[in-house]
Amino acid sequence: MTGRGRINHLLSSFQAEVIACLQGIQTALNLGIGKLILETDALLIKQALASTEVCDRREEGLVNELKFLVSTSFIHFECVFRGRDCNRVAHELASLGYDCVEGNELISSSIPEHIAVIVAADLSADK
Repeated sequence: MTGRGRINHLLSSFQAEVIACLQGIQTALNLGIGKLILETDALLIKQALASTEVCDRREEGLVNELKFLVSTSFIHFECVFRGRDCNRVAHELASLGYDCVEGNELISSSIPEHIAVIVAADLSADK
């Protein structure tokens, strides 16, 4: 629901991850969510959010914006690192979003069938 389409002319994969986090956080804010757990498979994102030191990467401005948003906008915020094995649904949704045309209407009321299958498999594996 948060973002669709390609981002052209990225500096790095880290920049793409930061932008994705910013889009997700902005969507959470728009929905009025006060407590947020951000799960990411990008360890650099977790480290950047946990660090009290100034970011010395080219993406410093985006990282600072991310830190500011989470520190001022939520009653509770936590960033959790999860390996790629735990993020199959997120990666499949990202693939779908990559193929979307920006400006198309968002569809948030239904879940594509193949995504539902992955979620069901993950839920049964947890038991």
